[in-house]
Amino acid sequence: MNRFEWILGGLLVVLLVIVGGLAFMLWYRPAAPEMVIQPAEALLEGGQTALSALAAASNQAKGWQPDAQLLTATATWSAQDGRSYSSGAASWAFTYYSPGETAVAQISVVENTPSPPLVSQADIPLTPMDISGGWKIDSPQAVTQIMENGGADFLSNKSSTSISLSLNTVGGNGRMEWLVSLFDEQSEDFIAMRLDATSGEVLEIVQNP
Repeated sequence: MNRFEWILGGLLVVLLVIVGGLAFMLWYRPAAPEMVIQPAEALLEGGQTALSALAAASNQAKGWQPDAQLLTATATWSAQDGRSYSSGAASWAFTYYSPGETAVAQISVVENTPSPPLVSQADIPLTPMDISGGWKIDSPQAVTQIMENGGADFLSNKSSTSISLSLNTVGGNGRMEWLVSLFDEQSEDFIAMRLDATSGEVLEIVQNP
């Protein structure tokens, strides 16, 4: 065997060692941890966040129909009730859709206790949310966003306001969005904001006046 053949043989051995090492690393690489949606911390003054109430609602919905999937999450509360706007809602209302039954169920959660499902038939097939990896912005962050984008100024000269939050899926692109609004009952003035529930990006702000 000449010198050139020895060199080729050595290179082949080195390549086999590298390939074998890479294969070993790929084979024994630990699986990436499954992403878990974390609710916002610190429930204040007896309120609850949307994500903290979700587990109770989902368990109730799966007991109704195993294929139940989330459609919307909504809540409304007022500082006049004795809670600050950042404290969380006393009650969250969740709507679930069962493709197999073509039916929807409304479930309210108060202090992590779900209500019995209120069931009705859906006239048309609906598109539920894919919350497995898309819902990352909890309700307190949504409230913070509207306060930092005109909400605090809006409240400074209002006396009878309430806040409403609604999580929905935008048809077509499947994006989950928060619609957050502050409404003053006396003047009927309002400020409303659309917020991407995955990235936290403010999409639109509308105010009257």
